[in-house]
Order: sequence, then structure tokens, then C-alpha cells
Amino acid sequence: MLLVSIGIGLPGFAFAKVGKEQRDLVIVTHLDLDKSDMKGKKAWDMVYSFIEKSGVMQTKLHLKKHYREVHVIQTKPKDKKKTATVAAVSKLLKRVTKRKKTKAVDMIWMTHGLPGGEIDLQHPKKDQNVRLPVHKTKKHVGLATKIREAVGPTGQAKLRMLYSTACFGKSALKGWLEAGFKVASGSRGVFTDSAASHPKFLKTWKKGNSFKKGIQAANKNQKRDFWDNTAKKLKRLKTSNVDSFRELKGAHCLTINSSPNKVCKKGEKAKKGKKAKKGKKAKKGKKAKKGDK
Repeated sequence: MLLVSIGIGLPGFAFAKVGKEQRDLVIVTHLDLDKSDMKGKKAWDMVYSFIEKSGVMQTKLHLKKHYREVHVIQTKPKDKKKTATVAAVSKLLKRVTKRKKTKAVDMIWMTHGLPGGEIDLQHPKKDQNVRLPVHKTKKHVGLATKIREAVGPTGQAKLRMLYSTACFGKSALKGWLEAGFKVASGSRGVFTDSAASHPKFLKTWKKGNSFKKGIQAANKNQKRDFWDNTAKKLKRLKTSNVDSFRELKGAHCLTINSSPNKVCKKGEKAKKGKKAKKGKKAKKGKKAKKGDK
């Protein structure tokens, strides 16, 4: 794989453990709505502002002591300055990865998301959002391309994990890996259970467990689908595909102490969806093909 070979080529970088002073965390949160998005924008902006504040607070509470520095891009509905633009995200990642002693950069991504791998960021000049795909398409270069161009090959090698709370985040996984992140997660549909799942992921990750185990811990909340079933009753989401269950793509064995270029063992596939348990039982007889699909 090209990204791995680039990282291996960096002196003293490959496979070495990454300590606190060698890793940085980036949080990007932008949930403001467009004026054209829906009726009751003011009320929903209040809800989303609370979610943004809570998400940043929870993340800092659990991870601040485990990273050299936490960098935050956070917006408010009445802000005149555009802080969550494509350029701002790319510029921040460039600055963070440029530090020579930094070996790993992780990201918590909290924006609106749509099917087709699209996300919302701020328009650099107008009072509205920009909707763009993370991956490259025929019509758009994609956020991933902008990030790669900004950080360069050396910066790409430092990008490690991305945990997304954006709706339909699964459809953006390919794009996040294109950007340079070695593993990423995203929900299958509309994401509603952040209040319960976010802390579970953070607690598991900071203890040195693998990214896969962190996602499995977050997904335990989906056994009863309480948050999803509650959200489905809202008028705004009645016709939406509400499904907070997270799937992942990439080097699932990475931990908070891993080099971004750590290679997961062959045959050790990341289990997806609710079929994960069936995979364990199948070991006694036939191979766990069903659980690994």
C-alpha cells in the first residue's frame, strides 16, 4: 500500500510506539444549519450548539491528558468569522502534521453528513454551508484531495485514526482513507446516539485498546436501539434512515500508542454490524465467513 510504504520510508517512524508528546488530536465540529435547511432553524441551532459543546467537552475530558495538544475548530450560529471551512481544516492539519516531533495525528469529526460520503462545512464568504464529498468524484475534487495537497506525503504518513459522528458516515470511509487516515469509522444512517456512544469510544480508546474495540464498545449501545427508536418519532426524521450503528474501514488494530503504519495481522478482519457475534461461534466448526462479511 502506498501510504504504508511512504511511512516506512521515514527515518525512525515505522512501527515505533507513539508517546503522548508525539501525538496530537484535532476536533472539527460544525452543526449550524443553512437558512434554507428547514423551518424552526433557530430552535434546532440551539440543540446543535448544545451537541457541539457537549461533544468537545466530552472529548477533552477523556483525551486531553493523553495528547500533547488538542486543536479545536468549533462554530456558533452567530459567528461572523468563518472558522470551519475546507481551507481552515486543511490549514490546521498542515500546521499540526508539520511539527517534526509529532508522529501521529487523530481526528474527531462532528459535522452533518449525507449519503454519498458528503459533509457540510462553512462557505468561506457567504452565510451558508458548503456541501461536498470527502472522496474525489467526477464533479468535485473532494475534501480528501484538499487535505492531501495541504499536508503532503510526510503529513499523510502521520494521519492515524478518524472517528466520525456525521450522519451516513459509513459512506465517507473511503474518502477519509484517501485523505491519509489509516482507519476511520462512520454510521450506517442518521446518527442519533452520540450522548451514549461517544464516551464509550473515548474511554476505550484512551486505555490503549484497539480502534476496533472502541467501535465495538460504542456499538453496544445499539443492542436496544433506544436512541434511534426515539429519534424516529421526531417529525423531521420520520422518513429518514435512522441507524447509528458504526462500521469501520482500515487498520482496525491501531491503538492510541501505535505508529500510524502499524500493520494488522493477516486474517484478522474487522467485524461489521450485528453479525459480529456469529463469527465467534463459527470458529468451532466452519470458518467465520458470515461474521466477517
